[in-house]
Amino acid sequence: MKTNNGYAVNHIEATIAFTKGFLKKASVFNSTEYNLFLQIKKDNPTYEISKKENSTKKETHSQLTFERMAFIIKQQPNGETALKEFENVRAYYAGLRASYGKVKAWFLKEYPNYNEYSNNEDDTNAERVSA
Repeated sequence: MKTNNGYAVNHIEATIAFTKGFLKKASVFNSTEYNLFLQIKKDNPTYEISKKENSTKKETHSQLTFERMAFIIKQQPNGETALKEFENVRAYYAGLRASYGKVKAWFLKEYPNYNEYSNNEDDTNAERVSA
């Protein structure tokens, strides 16, 4: 449900979803949004009204440090070779602005499923011993 104008009318589900910003503007008596809100309610009296929730949750990778990247790379079957490549990428971007973001983008491209790997070395060592 796309809302370019602050609201979306879904005739199939008989719902009207308003954005938070639209509702805030509509709370001012006799504003354009207030009058539009009343008109939409009048045109669709049986429709359920709701506040549109932000559906896009962006993954931030907040725990992904250079050390964590190196640790994950070491766990790979070709860990030593991949670690050298990682160090080369870090060195290449070292003097540039926003180097962390560029290295992180490279890492996410190379290892999109990095979350599947253990979070700390103790877990990894335990897995190696039990295997």
